[in-house]
Amino acid sequence: MTLDGTAFALMVATGEACIVPFAVALGIGEAWAGWLGTMPLMAGALMQMVTPWGVVWLRRARHRDDSRGFICDADIRRRS
Repeated sequence: MTLDGTAFALMVATGEACIVPFAVALGIGEAWAGWLGTMPLMAGALMQMVTPWGVVWLRRARHRDDSRGFICDADIRRRS
């Protein structure tokens, strides 16, 4: 559980607390800074919405006796 909390704190610190102020200091506009701060959160929310569909899809692929579910699972693990 400590690792999860540490990863979350690192994500918030680098993403929300540091990236947007740094971009503003570089001269990015306020509207773009808002988008920069909002888009990662929106992407995470969309991924959470799509995850149940992905789980169902992977279960079906595994029951069809083809390797597509295994390959997709391996690809997801490789990217994380």
